[in-house]
Amino acid sequence: MNNISSRIMMTIIVIFVLVFGFNLGVAQEEKIDKESIKITEEMLMEEKEKEIEKKKAVEPKEIETKKIEEIKKQEIAEPKEMKKIEKIKPLEKERASEDKKAKSVERLEERPKAKEERTIKEKEAKEITKVVKPSIPAKISFLAGSVKVKRAKTNKWVNAKLNMILNSSDEICTGFDSQGVITLNSEDKVTIKANTHIVLSLLEKDEKEDSWAATLKIWLGEVRSHIKGLKERRGQYHIETVSAVAGIRGTDFIVIVSIDKVTRVICAEGEVEVHDTVFMEKVVLNKNQITMVGLNKKPTLPRELTEEELMKFGIIEKRIEKKEAKKEEIAEKPAEVPEELKKKEKPAWRKNVNLAAEFGTEVVDGKLYQRVSFQPEFSIGKVGVSLDAFVLIDENNKIRKEDWDEFSDIIEKTIYVRYGQKKDPFYVKLGGLNGVTLGHGMIMNNYSNLINYPNERKKGIELGVDRKIYGIEGMVDSLRKVNIYGVRAYVRPLAGKEMAYLLNKLTVGGTFCLDRDPDETDNEDNKYVAIMGIDTELPLKEGKILSIILYADAAKIKSKTDKHGTGIAAPGLLIRIPLAIFKAEYRIMDSDFIPGYFNYLYEIERKTKESLLSSGKPEKRGYYAEFTSNILNIISMSANYEDYSYTNPNLSARIKLIKRIIPQLTLAEASYSQNNIEHLKLKTPNTYIEWKFGYSISGPVSLIYTYSLTYDKDLNPQRSMSITTRIDF
Repeated sequence: MNNISSRIMMTIIVIFVLVFGFNLGVAQEEKIDKESIKITEEMLMEEKEKEIEKKKAVEPKEIETKKIEEIKKQEIAEPKEMKKIEKIKPLEKERASEDKKAKSVERLEERPKAKEERTIKEKEAKEITKVVKPSIPAKISFLAGSVKVKRAKTNKWVNAKLNMILNSSDEICTGFDSQGVITLNSEDKVTIKANTHIVLSLLEKDEKEDSWAATLKIWLGEVRSHIKGLKERRGQYHIETVSAVAGIRGTDFIVIVSIDKVTRVICAEGEVEVHDTVFMEKVVLNKNQITMVGLNKKPTLPRELTEEELMKFGIIEKRIEKKEAKKEEIAEKPAEVPEELKKKEKPAWRKNVNLAAEFGTEVVDGKLYQRVSFQPEFSIGKVGVSLDAFVLIDENNKIRKEDWDEFSDIIEKTIYVRYGQKKDPFYVKLGGLNGVTLGHGMIMNNYSNLINYPNERKKGIELGVDRKIYGIEGMVDSLRKVNIYGVRAYVRPLAGKEMAYLLNKLTVGGTFCLDRDPDETDNEDNKYVAIMGIDTELPLKEGKILSIILYADAAKIKSKTDKHGTGIAAPGLLIRIPLAIFKAEYRIMDSDFIPGYFNYLYEIERKTKESLLSSGKPEKRGYYAEFTSNILNIISMSANYEDYSYTNPNLSARIKLIKRIIPQLTLAEASYSQNNIEHLKLKTPNTYIEWKFGYSISGPVSLIYTYSLTYDKDLNPQRSMSITTRIDF
């Protein structure tokens, strides 16, 4: 087992080094390319200057040599000395006159040079006055995650702050899963998405002409601009990239620059004019169109965005809202709603409120009571509350007063109080816990302290904190008497670092879970079960349409009596799409290791579960797969399958109708499970089948019919049926 774990750790390290090396190599290649381009440009400039100097030096010498050769030819025909003197004298005069002319030309040339120097100085003065010109107001109006700013003429990055004033040439960089919004002119919004680096090249305002201009340069990442009417406000707004320039004519557009220096420009509203930086080829984008500009290439022809792209870029929601607004404007009179539908419509206060009631029986101190329960669930903002206001009625139709005579009884009737939702930066839930999973579920998977409710009312706590770079999640089964608790801490060591394009999302965590009293003897025998583990995950793709996460887990079980086995899940793959979640792992486990030890049924199994950790058998190797789906909030499905060496596979599946399609059908649910599958058959001693149906008998009152089926060793069916009454408000 140690060899296997060491191999897996080596594999993870190799993958880490390869990905890191690849990113470092790409960055180094880009740096070398830039340096080589700079050097070649300097060499070309030097060569051009040398050629110009050579031409200037060669031209006068060539003229003189030609004249001297002509004189020598004439000397041969004429007498030597006299003709020499006669010819040389006028030549000397010519040279003297040429020298005078050259000096006068130099003087004349000096005058325009002086003029040029004056104009250059005037231009510099104008540029200085331009810098002095007032800048348009720009500030950071929203921050999420890691956002840093580098001021002009400095090399220091500082953390951005809310309402921080920005100036020309300031640089802004956002980290992993971060975002910032810049407000220009108090009304224009520029949204900077995650992993983006921009420069505010120009922020200028001309008070005399009552105009303004703004230019942003994007080195990498995504920027969305919401700019209001430019013509009315005499404004100019441009976005520059390595390969393209986008000039806005409309109000809303997106510019994305990828690592391969390809620029994508998307027009959400109005018009956008785009041209490349080499051929200066122009294209004009209309609403919901896109173009691409590669490095040293012309822009592609505009094309319409697909439905999937509209969702990806966050345009489709806005478009739908506008369509609905137009429909409201066109409609002169609202359509009359039938009286039957008006009765079914929920009032405004019911939008965040769910009401239900149940009737049943409960035994307290050996006495049978009729139980009537009113269960409202409501939320206000991020706060959610669920109650169970029940009364117990005895055979004489009298209410049991002991359930309402103390303040603690009111707390007892609160199922839970929560703030936020799971995966929020901060989440806490007090009371009944359901579906608690730490990490990828290797140690605690779908734990619940409500399995014995209402006979046992535990009030636990679940907590989640995510600070982007680090985080923690944990739980306690009961605040009154803590027996089961678990905690997982994790870090993202490279979050916010640009050089680690893929590795900046790497997460490393550690988990510890403990049951202080597994046999429920008030810890008289000091027994315990402890599980500790480590995990890592690397998101390969994150988005609303598709999310892919690669992960690995390792854990070890320990108790008072024995150090039990170790389990490893590597590699693991988690895929999320809009309608489903798929999870698959390859597992290597000792025979005395159970994955997801603290599961949904743990509160029922905890007395005997440690006895299932039998050692001495060979280790198990095999696959685990899990599938969950929610189809348009109409039907939910789930299934899981596991198959290991030396054991037979296990299979379970569940399907539930969420939305009421048939008016009288209030509940429809079916589940199937089969363990130790030798041959997949419907009828086996290890088969469990259950159906639940709800039928509305009068308004909100429904009869719930539950039917379960198992088989004995001789495959004789063992049936169980029950009928309860439920009220849904």
